[in-house]
Order: sequence, then C-alpha cells, then structure tokens
Amino acid sequence: MNFNGRVQKASSKNFQMCLRDDPDQDVVIQFGKMNDNLFNLDFKYPLSPFQAFAVCLSSFDKHFQND
Repeated sequence: MNFNGRVQKASSKNFQMCLRDDPDQDVVIQFGKMNDNLFNLDFKYPLSPFQAFAVCLSSFDKHFQND
C-alpha cells in the first residue's frame, strides 16, 4: 500500500480504507506505525475525529479464544 511517506514501519496494524471497493476511490482513513511507540492517523470527511479514532482503537483489539 502507498501511504505517501506517512508510515515508516511495517506493522499488522497499518491500514487504509476507502468508501467503496473501487481502486480509484480516495482513501478516507489511513493508520500506520511511525516507530516503536508512535502511530499516525490521517482521515477526512465523511469521518468525524471520534469515528476515526474509534476505528483505529479497534485495530489494537486482540481476540483471545479459550478452548
């Protein structure tokens, strides 16, 4: 994925999302790792700051299943 220089490190938490499944569609939110303790969040309309932050927090959620 092209983060346009806004992400420095590979991470399973890095992501980009657009409104539709269209490669020509603009990215409305991207989140990525800058260094060991710093992440970068970029978003635009139609997302609010609260919605963008909530989406990013969900990328840190770990699901554990007990057998």
